[in-house]
Amino acid sequence: MSATANIKAGRAYVEVTADSSKLRKSLGEAQAQLRSFSKSCTAMGREMLALGGAMSRGALRLSRSAKAPRSARRPKMSQVSDILTATANGSAQTLTDLFEGLKMAGPQAAAAGESLDELCAALGVMANMGVKGSLAGTALRKAYVQFADVKVQKTLREVGVEATDSSGNLRKRMRRAEGVG
Repeated sequence: MSATANIKAGRAYVEVTADSSKLRKSLGEAQAQLRSFSKSCTAMGREMLALGGAMSRGALRLSRSAKAPRSARRPKMSQVSDILTATANGSAQTLTDLFEGLKMAGPQAAAAGESLDELCAALGVMANMGVKGSLAGTALRKAYVQFADVKVQKTLREVGVEATDSSGNLRKRMRRAEGVG
């Protein structure tokens, strides 16, 4: 082999080695990115599981608050998922927005005797008006708390709106609204 051929072969070897080194470095970076992506997916999955668990607990609390016998109070999970899906699909919000709203308003709605259907409908209407997620849930929670306040009930009574029924329980939201007019 001539000296020129040896030099060309040496250069080719150096180039291949350099390319191989670049390739190894790129593969290492890609592997690190995949690991980071995997961790992100795992964290997101955990958040989704936590959100789903919170949603299930909220739905169970709502179902237990009804005045029906214990066996009749529990909605089937298929009913709960149907309600949630219909609300998300029929309004300007995502399931995540709906879950956030339910987390905020669920306990007060349950205490007021509202059903999951009624609460989801209210959150859907609010989403269509541009108020979504925890903001809508917080607004509803505050409304439930205010309607439970005796001073607010007295003020409403003065203008012809009854916030409570004859037993002193909060009337359903739609029944309260019927008195306004």
